[in-house]
Amino acid sequence: MIGKTHSGSGFGGLTRYLLKGKTSDPKPDRVAWTSTRELALEDPQDAALLMRITAAQGRTDQPVQHLSISLAPGEHLSREQWEQVIDRTLKDLDLEGHQALIVAHRDTDHEHIHLMVNRVHPETLRAWNRWQDRPRLMASLRGQELDLGLQPTPHVKDPDRLPERLMQGFIHAGEPPFLDYARAEARPLFKDARSWDELHERLAEKGLFLERKGQGLVVTDDHRHVKASSVERGASLAALEARLGPYEMRRPLLQEVDSDLRGDHRAELYNQVAPALRARQEAEDALKQAGEAARRLEQARETVRAAIAGAYRNPVQVESRYFAYIDQEEALPSVRPAQLGELRGIVLRTPSPIPLGAEGSKALEIAADQLPRFGSDYLRAQQDLVRADARLSEARRKEAQLTESFRPQFIELDQIQNRAATLNERLLSLRPRDQIALARGHGRQDLEQAARRRPEHATRTLASRQRWMQNLSRDLNRVLDRRLGRTGLSLPAQSLTDWTAQALRLGLHPLHAVQVLTRSGIPLADAARAVSLTRAAIRNPAKAALRLTAKALGIPSLPVRLATIAWDLVRNQVLSR
Repeated sequence: MIGKTHSGSGFGGLTRYLLKGKTSDPKPDRVAWTSTRELALEDPQDAALLMRITAAQGRTDQPVQHLSISLAPGEHLSREQWEQVIDRTLKDLDLEGHQALIVAHRDTDHEHIHLMVNRVHPETLRAWNRWQDRPRLMASLRGQELDLGLQPTPHVKDPDRLPERLMQGFIHAGEPPFLDYARAEARPLFKDARSWDELHERLAEKGLFLERKGQGLVVTDDHRHVKASSVERGASLAALEARLGPYEMRRPLLQEVDSDLRGDHRAELYNQVAPALRARQEAEDALKQAGEAARRLEQARETVRAAIAGAYRNPVQVESRYFAYIDQEEALPSVRPAQLGELRGIVLRTPSPIPLGAEGSKALEIAADQLPRFGSDYLRAQQDLVRADARLSEARRKEAQLTESFRPQFIELDQIQNRAATLNERLLSLRPRDQIALARGHGRQDLEQAARRRPEHATRTLASRQRWMQNLSRDLNRVLDRRLGRTGLSLPAQSLTDWTAQALRLGLHPLHAVQVLTRSGIPLADAARAVSLTRAAIRNPAKAALRLTAKALGIPSLPVRLATIAWDLVRNQVLSR
Protein backbone atom coordinates (compact mmCIF):
# COMPACT_ATOMS: atom_id res chain seq x y z
CA MET A 1 0.00 0.00 0.00
CA ILE A 2 1.21 3.46 -0.88
CA GLY A 3 0.04 6.58 0.96
CA LYS A 4 0.34 10.26 0.20
CA THR A 5 -0.62 13.27 2.28
CA HIS A 6 -1.05 16.95 1.44
CA SER A 7 -2.45 20.03 3.15
CA GLY A 8 -4.72 22.62 1.58
CA SER A 9 -7.24 25.36 2.21
CA GLY A 10 -10.30 24.60 0.06
CA PHE A 11 -12.87 21.90 0.83
CA GLY A 12 -15.07 22.74 -2.16
CA GLY A 13 -12.37 22.57 -4.83
CA LEU A 14 -11.00 19.26 -3.55
CA THR A 15 -14.50 17.80 -3.34
CA ARG A 16 -15.24 18.74 -6.96
CA TYR A 17 -11.95 17.17 -8.05
CA LEU A 18 -12.60 13.95 -6.12
CA LEU A 19 -16.09 13.63 -7.55
CA LYS A 20 -15.67 14.81 -11.16
CA GLY A 21 -11.97 15.08 -11.93
CA LYS A 22 -10.22 18.04 -13.50
CA THR A 23 -12.30 20.75 -15.15
CA SER A 24 -10.31 20.32 -18.36
CA ASP A 25 -10.69 16.52 -18.26
CA PRO A 26 -13.94 15.65 -16.40
CA LYS A 27 -14.59 12.04 -15.43
CA PRO A 28 -17.98 11.83 -13.69
CA ASP A 29 -17.86 8.01 -13.58
CA ARG A 30 -14.65 7.81 -11.61
CA VAL A 31 -16.36 7.40 -8.17
CA ALA A 32 -16.96 3.84 -6.94
CA TRP A 33 -18.42 4.75 -3.53
CA THR A 34 -18.27 7.42 -0.85
CA SER A 35 -18.34 7.42 2.93
CA THR A 36 -18.06 9.91 5.81
CA ARG A 37 -16.79 10.10 9.38
CA GLU A 38 -18.15 12.33 12.16
CA LEU A 39 -20.67 13.79 9.72
CA ALA A 40 -24.43 13.28 9.88
CA LEU A 41 -24.63 14.12 6.16
CA GLU A 42 -23.86 11.54 3.48
CA ASP A 43 -24.03 13.87 0.47
CA PRO A 44 -20.40 14.87 -0.36
CA GLN A 45 -21.28 18.46 -1.27
CA ASP A 46 -23.20 18.98 1.96
CA ALA A 47 -20.39 17.31 3.89
CA ALA A 48 -17.85 19.72 2.38
CA LEU A 49 -20.02 22.69 3.38
CA LEU A 50 -20.31 21.49 6.97
CA MET A 51 -16.56 20.88 7.17
CA ARG A 52 -15.88 24.41 5.91
CA ILE A 53 -18.23 25.87 8.55
CA THR A 54 -16.47 23.89 11.28
CA ALA A 55 -13.00 24.88 10.04
CA ALA A 56 -13.95 28.57 10.05
CA GLN A 57 -14.12 28.39 13.84
CA GLY A 58 -10.53 27.26 14.09
CA ARG A 59 -7.26 29.20 13.74
CA THR A 60 -5.58 27.62 10.70
CA ASP A 61 -5.53 28.81 7.11
CA GLN A 62 -4.96 25.24 5.84
CA PRO A 63 -7.72 23.14 7.39
CA VAL A 64 -7.79 20.47 4.66
CA GLN A 65 -5.71 17.31 5.01
CA HIS A 66 -5.85 15.20 1.86
CA LEU A 67 -4.79 11.56 2.23
CA SER A 68 -4.66 8.98 -0.54
CA ILE A 69 -4.11 5.24 -0.15
CA SER A 70 -3.38 2.97 -3.14
CA LEU A 71 -3.01 -0.76 -3.58
CA ALA A 72 -0.49 -2.40 -5.87
CA PRO A 73 -1.86 -3.27 -9.36
CA GLY A 74 -3.83 -6.51 -9.24
CA GLU A 75 -4.62 -6.34 -5.51
CA HIS A 76 -8.20 -5.94 -4.21
CA LEU A 77 -9.99 -5.10 -0.98
CA SER A 78 -13.71 -5.26 -0.32
CA ARG A 79 -15.50 -2.13 0.80
CA GLU A 80 -15.72 -3.53 4.32
CA GLN A 81 -11.95 -4.01 4.37
CA TRP A 82 -11.44 -0.49 3.02
CA GLU A 83 -13.63 0.88 5.81
CA GLN A 84 -11.43 -0.90 8.34
CA VAL A 85 -8.32 0.55 6.70
CA ILE A 86 -9.84 4.04 6.92
CA ASP A 87 -10.69 3.74 10.61
CA ARG A 88 -7.30 2.36 11.57
CA THR A 89 -5.46 4.99 9.53
CA LEU A 90 -7.39 7.82 11.17
CA LYS A 91 -6.73 6.32 14.59
CA ASP A 92 -2.99 5.83 13.97
CA LEU A 93 -2.70 9.44 12.82
CA ASP A 94 -4.65 10.77 15.80
CA LEU A 95 -7.39 11.94 13.43
CA GLU A 96 -10.06 9.83 15.08
CA GLY A 97 -13.03 12.09 15.84
CA HIS A 98 -12.24 14.50 12.98
CA GLN A 99 -14.70 15.07 10.15
CA ALA A 100 -13.75 13.15 6.99
CA LEU A 101 -15.10 12.51 3.49
CA ILE A 102 -13.93 9.30 1.80
CA VAL A 103 -14.13 8.83 -1.98
CA ALA A 104 -13.12 5.55 -3.65
CA HIS A 105 -12.05 5.79 -7.30
CA ARG A 106 -12.09 3.25 -10.11
CA ASP A 107 -10.46 5.29 -12.90
CA THR A 108 -7.01 3.66 -12.72
CA ASP A 109 -5.57 0.17 -12.94
CA HIS A 110 -5.04 0.07 -9.17
CA GLU A 111 -7.60 0.46 -6.39
CA HIS A 112 -7.26 3.64 -4.36
CA ILE A 113 -9.22 5.89 -2.03
CA HIS A 114 -9.04 9.55 -1.03
CA LEU A 115 -9.70 10.97 2.43
CA MET A 116 -10.54 14.64 2.83
CA VAL A 117 -10.09 15.27 6.56
CA ASN A 118 -10.88 18.43 8.49
CA ARG A 119 -7.82 19.26 10.59
CA VAL A 120 -10.03 21.34 12.93
CA HIS A 121 -11.66 19.10 15.55
CA PRO A 122 -15.43 19.68 15.68
CA GLU A 123 -15.47 19.88 19.50
CA THR A 124 -12.13 21.26 20.63
CA LEU A 125 -11.69 23.41 17.46
CA ARG A 126 -7.96 22.76 17.69
CA ALA A 127 -6.05 22.00 14.48
CA TRP A 128 -4.44 18.61 14.09
CA ASN A 129 -0.65 18.69 14.24
CA ARG A 130 0.64 17.49 10.87
CA TRP A 131 4.26 17.11 11.99
CA GLN A 132 5.79 13.95 10.50
CA ASP A 133 2.48 13.17 8.81
CA ARG A 134 3.96 11.13 5.99
CA PRO A 135 6.19 8.88 8.13
CA ARG A 136 3.26 8.26 10.48
CA LEU A 137 1.01 7.39 7.54
CA MET A 138 3.62 5.01 6.10
CA ALA A 139 4.07 3.29 9.44
CA SER A 140 0.32 2.74 9.73
CA LEU A 141 0.02 1.33 6.21
CA ARG A 142 2.98 -1.00 6.70
CA GLY A 143 1.31 -2.66 9.64
CA GLN A 144 -2.01 -2.94 7.80
CA GLU A 145 -0.28 -4.56 4.81
CA LEU A 146 0.86 -7.39 7.05
CA ASP A 147 -2.56 -7.82 8.66
CA LEU A 148 -4.39 -7.88 5.30
CA GLY A 149 -1.86 -10.11 3.57
CA LEU A 150 -1.07 -7.49 0.94
CA GLN A 151 2.16 -7.17 -0.98
CA PRO A 152 4.67 -5.24 1.17
CA THR A 153 5.51 -1.95 -0.50
CA PRO A 154 8.76 -0.29 0.60
CA HIS A 155 7.88 3.26 1.55
CA VAL A 156 11.20 4.77 0.55
CA LYS A 157 11.60 7.49 -1.96
CA ASP A 158 12.83 6.27 -5.33
CA PRO A 159 15.79 8.53 -6.21
CA ASP A 160 15.02 8.12 -9.90
CA ARG A 161 11.35 8.90 -9.58
CA LEU A 162 10.46 12.09 -11.40
CA PRO A 163 9.09 14.84 -9.11
CA GLU A 164 5.33 15.19 -9.06
CA ARG A 165 5.40 18.72 -10.49
CA LEU A 166 7.28 17.47 -13.55
CA MET A 167 4.85 14.62 -13.99
CA GLN A 168 1.91 16.99 -13.74
CA GLY A 169 3.52 19.24 -16.33
CA PHE A 170 3.95 16.29 -18.65
CA ILE A 171 0.34 15.21 -18.12
CA HIS A 172 -1.17 18.64 -18.78
CA ALA A 173 1.26 20.38 -21.17
CA GLY A 174 2.62 17.33 -22.98
CA GLU A 175 6.27 18.41 -22.94
CA PRO A 176 8.46 15.60 -21.60
CA PRO A 177 10.54 16.44 -18.50
CA PHE A 178 14.05 17.56 -19.35
CA LEU A 179 15.31 15.76 -16.25
CA ASP A 180 14.33 12.40 -17.74
CA TYR A 181 16.31 13.09 -20.93
CA ALA A 182 19.32 14.36 -19.01
CA ARG A 183 19.38 11.24 -16.85
CA ALA A 184 19.05 8.94 -19.83
CA GLU A 185 21.83 10.57 -21.89
CA ALA A 186 24.18 12.31 -19.44
CA ARG A 187 24.57 9.73 -16.68
CA PRO A 188 27.03 7.48 -18.53
CA LEU A 189 28.95 10.55 -19.71
CA PHE A 190 29.46 11.80 -16.17
CA LYS A 191 30.66 8.38 -15.10
CA ASP A 192 33.07 7.81 -18.00
CA ALA A 193 34.53 11.30 -18.54
CA ARG A 194 38.26 11.62 -18.00
CA SER A 195 38.59 15.38 -18.48
CA TRP A 196 36.44 18.49 -18.52
CA ASP A 197 36.98 18.92 -22.27
CA GLU A 198 35.80 15.38 -22.97
CA LEU A 199 32.76 15.82 -20.72
CA HIS A 200 31.77 19.12 -22.35
CA GLU A 201 32.12 17.80 -25.90
CA ARG A 202 30.30 14.52 -25.29
CA LEU A 203 27.47 16.36 -23.58
CA ALA A 204 27.29 18.81 -26.51
CA GLU A 205 26.78 15.89 -28.90
CA LYS A 206 23.57 15.18 -26.98
CA GLY A 207 22.52 18.84 -27.01
CA LEU A 208 23.43 19.21 -23.32
CA PHE A 209 25.67 21.82 -21.73
CA LEU A 210 27.24 22.09 -18.29
CA GLU A 211 27.25 25.42 -16.49
CA ARG A 212 28.45 26.59 -13.13
CA LYS A 213 25.67 28.25 -11.17
CA GLY A 214 26.20 29.45 -7.64
CA GLN A 215 28.14 26.81 -5.74
CA GLY A 216 27.15 23.95 -8.03
CA LEU A 217 26.60 22.80 -11.60
CA VAL A 218 23.52 22.68 -13.78
CA VAL A 219 22.83 20.74 -16.98
CA THR A 220 20.92 22.71 -19.61
CA ASP A 221 19.82 22.54 -23.22
CA ASP A 222 19.30 26.33 -23.33
CA HIS A 223 15.59 25.71 -22.88
CA ARG A 224 15.44 24.21 -19.39
CA HIS A 225 18.01 23.28 -16.77
CA VAL A 226 18.38 20.89 -13.83
CA LYS A 227 20.98 20.42 -11.13
CA ALA A 228 23.78 18.12 -12.22
CA SER A 229 23.57 16.21 -8.93
CA SER A 230 19.89 15.41 -9.66
CA VAL A 231 20.99 13.87 -12.97
CA GLU A 232 23.77 11.79 -11.43
CA ARG A 233 24.71 11.65 -7.76
CA GLY A 234 28.39 11.73 -8.58
CA ALA A 235 28.00 14.83 -10.78
CA SER A 236 28.20 17.40 -8.02
CA LEU A 237 30.84 20.08 -8.46
CA ALA A 238 32.92 18.77 -5.57
CA ALA A 239 32.81 15.17 -6.81
CA LEU A 240 33.72 16.09 -10.39
CA GLU A 241 36.53 18.42 -9.32
CA ALA A 242 37.96 15.68 -7.13
CA ARG A 243 38.09 13.42 -10.20
CA LEU A 244 38.74 15.84 -13.09
CA GLY A 245 40.52 18.74 -11.41
CA PRO A 246 39.36 22.37 -11.07
CA TYR A 247 36.28 23.19 -13.12
CA GLU A 248 36.94 24.32 -16.69
CA MET A 249 34.35 26.09 -18.80
CA ARG A 250 33.53 24.96 -22.30
CA ARG A 251 35.45 27.13 -24.74
CA PRO A 252 33.17 30.00 -25.86
CA LEU A 253 32.88 29.65 -29.64
CA LEU A 254 30.28 32.31 -30.29
CA GLN A 255 32.68 35.26 -30.53
CA GLU A 256 35.05 33.40 -32.86
CA VAL A 257 32.31 32.15 -35.17
CA ASP A 258 30.62 35.54 -35.19
CA SER A 259 33.94 37.14 -36.21
CA ASP A 260 34.37 34.63 -39.03
CA LEU A 261 30.83 35.25 -40.28
CA ARG A 262 31.27 39.01 -40.20
CA GLY A 263 34.19 38.68 -42.58
CA ASP A 264 37.97 38.65 -42.35
CA HIS A 265 40.84 40.60 -43.85
CA ARG A 266 42.09 37.87 -46.15
CA ALA A 267 41.87 40.22 -49.16
CA GLU A 268 44.19 42.69 -47.45
CA LEU A 269 46.63 39.93 -46.51
CA TYR A 270 46.59 38.55 -50.04
CA ASN A 271 47.50 42.00 -51.38
CA GLN A 272 50.43 42.17 -48.98
CA VAL A 273 51.82 38.78 -49.93
CA ALA A 274 51.21 39.24 -53.68
CA PRO A 275 54.99 39.35 -54.53
CA ALA A 276 55.52 36.05 -52.70
CA LEU A 277 52.52 34.52 -54.46
CA ARG A 278 53.87 35.65 -57.83
CA ALA A 279 57.25 34.14 -56.97
CA ARG A 280 55.47 30.92 -55.99
CA GLN A 281 53.66 30.89 -59.32
CA GLU A 282 56.93 31.55 -61.19
CA ALA A 283 58.54 28.64 -59.33
CA GLU A 284 55.65 26.40 -60.29
CA ASP A 285 55.97 27.50 -63.94
CA ALA A 286 59.73 26.88 -63.85
CA LEU A 287 59.12 23.42 -62.41
CA LYS A 288 56.72 22.64 -65.24
CA GLN A 289 59.23 23.87 -67.83
CA ALA A 290 62.00 21.78 -66.28
CA GLY A 291 59.74 18.75 -66.37
CA GLU A 292 58.90 19.34 -70.03
CA ALA A 293 62.63 19.77 -70.84
CA ALA A 294 63.39 16.49 -69.06
CA ARG A 295 60.67 14.73 -71.06
CA ARG A 296 62.04 16.15 -74.33
CA LEU A 297 65.55 14.96 -73.41
CA GLU A 298 64.27 11.49 -72.67
CA GLN A 299 62.37 11.41 -75.98
CA ALA A 300 65.53 12.53 -77.84
CA ARG A 301 67.54 9.80 -76.10
CA GLU A 302 64.97 7.17 -77.07
CA THR A 303 65.10 8.35 -80.68
CA VAL A 304 68.92 7.99 -80.69
CA ARG A 305 68.64 4.52 -79.18
CA ALA A 306 66.14 3.45 -81.82
CA ALA A 307 68.41 4.72 -84.60
CA ILE A 308 71.43 2.91 -83.19
CA ALA A 309 69.43 -0.31 -82.82
CA GLY A 310 68.42 -0.08 -86.50
CA ALA A 311 71.96 0.56 -87.81
CA TYR A 312 74.45 -1.46 -85.72
CA ARG A 313 74.93 -5.08 -84.84
CA ASN A 314 75.86 -4.32 -81.19
CA PRO A 315 73.57 -1.40 -80.22
CA VAL A 316 74.42 -1.43 -76.48
CA GLN A 317 78.13 -0.93 -77.15
CA VAL A 318 77.49 1.67 -79.83
CA GLU A 319 75.05 3.58 -77.61
CA SER A 320 77.66 3.81 -74.85
CA ARG A 321 80.30 5.11 -77.29
CA TYR A 322 77.97 7.55 -78.97
CA PHE A 323 76.76 9.18 -75.74
CA ALA A 324 80.39 9.32 -74.59
CA TYR A 325 81.14 11.44 -77.70
CA ILE A 326 78.21 13.69 -76.83
CA ASP A 327 79.30 14.09 -73.21
CA GLN A 328 82.82 15.04 -74.44
CA GLU A 329 81.12 17.67 -76.65
CA GLU A 330 82.89 16.39 -79.81
CA ALA A 331 81.52 17.54 -83.14
CA LEU A 332 78.96 14.96 -84.06
CA PRO A 333 79.37 15.33 -87.83
CA SER A 334 83.06 14.31 -87.51
CA VAL A 335 82.17 10.96 -86.00
CA ARG A 336 82.23 8.39 -88.77
CA PRO A 337 79.85 5.40 -88.62
CA ALA A 338 82.70 2.87 -88.63
CA GLN A 339 84.17 4.45 -85.49
CA LEU A 340 81.14 3.49 -83.47
CA GLY A 341 80.83 -0.18 -84.39
CA GLU A 342 79.98 -2.80 -87.01
CA LEU A 343 77.00 -1.89 -89.21
CA ARG A 344 74.19 -4.27 -89.98
CA GLY A 345 74.06 -6.13 -93.31
CA ILE A 346 77.00 -6.69 -95.69
CA VAL A 347 79.41 -3.77 -95.87
CA LEU A 348 82.63 -3.73 -97.90
CA ARG A 349 85.38 -2.67 -95.55
CA THR A 350 87.37 0.03 -97.28
CA PRO A 351 88.53 3.40 -96.05
CA SER A 352 84.98 4.48 -96.91
CA PRO A 353 82.54 1.62 -96.11
CA ILE A 354 80.57 0.51 -99.13
CA PRO A 355 77.21 -1.15 -98.30
CA LEU A 356 76.19 -4.21 -100.22
CA GLY A 357 72.51 -5.11 -100.36
CA ALA A 358 69.41 -3.38 -99.01
CA GLU A 359 70.11 -4.00 -95.31
CA GLY A 360 73.64 -2.61 -95.53
CA SER A 361 72.46 0.45 -97.47
CA LYS A 362 69.76 1.19 -94.91
CA ALA A 363 72.18 0.77 -91.99
CA LEU A 364 74.71 3.13 -93.57
CA GLU A 365 72.00 5.72 -94.28
CA ILE A 366 70.82 5.69 -90.68
CA ALA A 367 74.36 5.88 -89.28
CA ALA A 368 75.59 8.57 -91.67
CA ASP A 369 72.50 10.80 -92.05
CA GLN A 370 69.89 10.25 -89.32
CA LEU A 371 72.04 9.53 -86.28
CA PRO A 372 74.00 12.86 -86.40
CA ARG A 373 70.70 14.76 -86.70
CA PHE A 374 69.16 12.85 -83.79
CA GLY A 375 72.31 13.45 -81.77
CA SER A 376 72.08 17.17 -82.39
CA ASP A 377 68.46 17.14 -81.19
CA TYR A 378 69.53 15.29 -78.05
CA LEU A 379 72.32 17.79 -77.37
CA ARG A 380 69.92 20.74 -77.73
CA ALA A 381 67.42 19.06 -75.37
CA GLN A 382 70.20 18.51 -72.86
CA GLN A 383 71.16 22.17 -73.01
CA ASP A 384 67.51 23.21 -72.65
CA LEU A 385 67.25 21.09 -69.50
CA VAL A 386 70.33 22.72 -68.02
CA ARG A 387 68.86 26.19 -68.62
CA ALA A 388 65.46 25.08 -67.22
CA ASP A 389 67.12 23.73 -64.07
CA ALA A 390 68.94 27.02 -63.62
CA ARG A 391 65.70 28.98 -63.95
CA LEU A 392 63.99 26.64 -61.46
CA SER A 393 66.78 27.08 -58.90
CA GLU A 394 66.58 30.86 -59.19
CA ALA A 395 62.76 30.86 -58.91
CA ARG A 396 62.86 28.68 -55.82
CA ARG A 397 65.49 30.88 -54.21
CA LYS A 398 63.36 33.95 -54.82
CA GLU A 399 60.23 32.19 -53.58
CA ALA A 400 61.94 31.08 -50.34
CA GLN A 401 63.24 34.60 -49.75
CA LEU A 402 59.84 36.29 -50.22
CA THR A 403 57.97 33.61 -48.25
CA GLU A 404 60.28 34.19 -45.31
CA SER A 405 59.75 37.95 -45.61
CA PHE A 406 55.96 37.53 -45.43
CA ARG A 407 55.91 34.66 -42.92
CA PRO A 408 53.59 36.42 -40.36
CA GLN A 409 51.02 37.13 -43.08
CA PHE A 410 51.10 33.54 -44.32
CA ILE A 411 50.67 32.18 -40.75
CA GLU A 412 47.63 34.40 -40.24
CA LEU A 413 46.18 33.30 -43.58
CA ASP A 414 46.62 29.64 -42.62
CA GLN A 415 44.81 30.25 -39.33
CA ILE A 416 41.92 31.93 -41.14
CA GLN A 417 41.74 29.09 -43.67
CA ASN A 418 41.70 26.49 -40.89
CA ARG A 419 38.85 28.29 -39.11
CA ALA A 420 36.93 28.58 -42.38
CA ALA A 421 37.41 24.85 -43.08
CA THR A 422 35.75 23.94 -39.76
CA LEU A 423 33.17 26.73 -39.80
CA ASN A 424 30.26 24.40 -40.59
CA GLU A 425 31.10 22.05 -37.73
CA ARG A 426 31.53 24.94 -35.32
CA LEU A 427 28.25 26.51 -36.38
CA LEU A 428 26.38 23.27 -35.68
CA SER A 429 28.22 22.60 -32.41
CA LEU A 430 27.17 25.95 -30.95
CA ARG A 431 24.60 26.00 -28.18
CA PRO A 432 21.03 26.65 -29.33
CA ARG A 433 21.05 30.10 -27.73
CA ASP A 434 24.21 30.97 -29.66
CA GLN A 435 22.73 29.63 -32.90
CA ILE A 436 19.64 31.77 -32.31
CA ALA A 437 21.83 34.82 -31.66
CA LEU A 438 23.74 34.23 -34.91
CA ALA A 439 20.51 33.70 -36.83
CA ARG A 440 19.22 37.04 -35.55
CA GLY A 441 22.43 38.82 -36.50
CA HIS A 442 23.25 37.13 -39.79
CA GLY A 443 20.08 35.33 -40.87
CA ARG A 444 19.58 31.57 -41.05
CA GLN A 445 21.37 31.09 -44.39
CA ASP A 446 24.77 30.22 -42.90
CA LEU A 447 23.26 27.73 -40.44
CA GLU A 448 21.11 26.10 -43.11
CA GLN A 449 24.09 25.86 -45.45
CA ALA A 450 26.10 24.23 -42.65
CA ALA A 451 23.28 21.71 -42.12
CA ARG A 452 23.40 20.78 -45.82
CA ARG A 453 27.17 20.41 -45.82
CA ARG A 454 27.43 18.57 -42.49
CA PRO A 455 24.13 16.70 -42.06
CA GLU A 456 25.63 14.26 -39.56
CA HIS A 457 26.38 17.16 -37.19
CA ALA A 458 22.94 18.70 -37.62
CA THR A 459 21.04 15.52 -36.79
CA ARG A 460 23.00 14.05 -33.89
CA THR A 461 21.20 15.98 -31.11
CA LEU A 462 17.74 15.20 -32.45
CA ALA A 463 18.74 11.60 -33.09
CA SER A 464 19.61 11.31 -29.39
CA ARG A 465 16.27 12.81 -28.39
CA GLN A 466 14.37 10.48 -30.70
CA ARG A 467 16.19 7.42 -29.33
CA TRP A 468 15.31 8.59 -25.83
CA MET A 469 11.65 9.06 -26.76
CA GLN A 470 11.55 5.47 -27.98
CA ASN A 471 12.86 4.38 -24.55
CA LEU A 472 11.18 6.72 -22.09
CA SER A 473 11.43 6.15 -18.36
CA ARG A 474 8.91 3.99 -16.55
CA ASP A 475 7.15 7.04 -15.09
CA LEU A 476 6.56 8.64 -18.49
CA ASN A 477 5.58 5.37 -20.14
CA ARG A 478 3.04 4.82 -17.40
CA VAL A 479 1.45 8.20 -18.14
CA LEU A 480 1.35 7.53 -21.87
CA ASP A 481 -0.12 4.05 -21.35
CA ARG A 482 -2.78 5.44 -19.04
CA ARG A 483 -3.66 8.23 -21.48
CA LEU A 484 -3.77 5.83 -24.41
CA GLY A 485 -5.80 3.32 -22.42
CA ARG A 486 -8.47 5.92 -21.68
CA THR A 487 -9.03 6.42 -25.40
CA GLY A 488 -9.47 2.68 -25.93
CA LEU A 489 -7.09 2.81 -28.91
CA SER A 490 -4.30 0.42 -29.73
CA LEU A 491 -1.28 1.24 -31.84
CA PRO A 492 -2.19 2.44 -35.35
CA ALA A 493 -3.02 -0.28 -37.84
CA GLN A 494 -4.60 2.14 -40.32
CA SER A 495 -3.11 5.35 -41.71
CA LEU A 496 -1.41 7.67 -39.26
CA THR A 497 -3.76 10.57 -39.94
CA ASP A 498 -6.86 8.42 -39.36
CA TRP A 499 -5.49 7.07 -36.11
CA THR A 500 -4.38 10.51 -34.97
CA ALA A 501 -7.74 12.06 -35.83
CA GLN A 502 -9.51 9.42 -33.76
CA ALA A 503 -7.05 9.80 -30.88
CA LEU A 504 -7.46 13.58 -30.76
CA ARG A 505 -11.24 13.29 -30.89
CA LEU A 506 -11.08 10.97 -27.87
CA GLY A 507 -9.07 13.54 -25.91
CA LEU A 508 -5.45 12.42 -26.35
CA HIS A 509 -3.07 15.39 -26.07
CA PRO A 510 -1.39 16.17 -29.46
CA LEU A 511 2.10 15.95 -27.94
CA HIS A 512 1.21 12.67 -26.26
CA ALA A 513 0.01 11.41 -29.65
CA VAL A 514 3.41 12.26 -31.18
CA GLN A 515 5.21 10.55 -28.31
CA VAL A 516 3.03 7.41 -28.47
CA LEU A 517 3.62 7.09 -32.21
CA THR A 518 7.36 7.67 -31.88
CA ARG A 519 7.62 5.22 -29.00
CA SER A 520 5.95 2.57 -31.15
CA GLY A 521 8.67 2.89 -33.80
CA ILE A 522 7.17 5.44 -36.20
CA PRO A 523 9.72 8.09 -37.27
CA LEU A 524 9.36 11.30 -35.32
CA ALA A 525 9.01 13.46 -38.45
CA ASP A 526 6.15 11.29 -39.77
CA ALA A 527 4.38 11.31 -36.41
CA ALA A 528 4.62 15.09 -36.05
CA ARG A 529 3.49 15.62 -39.65
CA ALA A 530 0.46 13.38 -39.15
CA VAL A 531 -0.60 15.20 -35.99
CA SER A 532 -0.09 18.65 -37.52
CA LEU A 533 -2.15 17.75 -40.58
CA THR A 534 -4.86 16.25 -38.42
CA ARG A 535 -5.07 19.46 -36.42
CA ALA A 536 -5.98 21.23 -39.69
CA ALA A 537 -2.64 23.02 -40.00
CA ILE A 538 -3.18 23.08 -43.76
CA ARG A 539 -1.83 26.59 -44.34
CA ASN A 540 1.72 25.66 -43.39
CA PRO A 541 1.88 21.99 -42.33
CA ALA A 542 5.69 21.88 -42.47
CA LYS A 543 6.03 24.76 -40.03
CA ALA A 544 3.34 23.31 -37.78
CA ALA A 545 5.06 19.91 -37.77
CA LEU A 546 8.39 21.56 -36.92
CA ARG A 547 6.92 23.36 -33.93
CA LEU A 548 5.09 20.25 -32.78
CA THR A 549 8.29 18.20 -33.01
CA ALA A 550 10.20 20.75 -30.95
CA LYS A 551 7.55 20.76 -28.23
CA ALA A 552 7.30 16.97 -28.20
CA LEU A 553 11.07 16.78 -27.67
CA GLY A 554 11.18 19.76 -25.32
CA ILE A 555 13.83 21.76 -27.22
CA PRO A 556 14.02 25.03 -29.21
CA SER A 557 12.77 24.86 -32.78
CA LEU A 558 15.96 26.02 -34.53
CA PRO A 559 17.87 22.72 -34.01
CA VAL A 560 14.80 20.89 -35.33
CA ARG A 561 14.80 23.05 -38.45
CA LEU A 562 18.50 22.39 -39.10
CA ALA A 563 18.06 18.65 -38.57
CA THR A 564 15.03 18.62 -40.88
CA ILE A 565 17.11 20.22 -43.64
CA ALA A 566 19.84 17.63 -43.13
CA TRP A 567 17.37 14.72 -43.07
CA ASP A 568 15.70 15.91 -46.27
CA LEU A 569 19.09 16.27 -47.96
CA VAL A 570 20.19 12.75 -47.02
CA ARG A 571 16.83 11.28 -48.04
CA ASN A 572 16.97 12.98 -51.45
CA GLN A 573 20.50 11.71 -52.00
CA VAL A 574 19.44 8.15 -51.17
CA LEU A 575 16.38 8.31 -53.43
CA SER A 576 18.38 9.72 -56.34
CA ARG A 577 20.73 6.73 -56.41
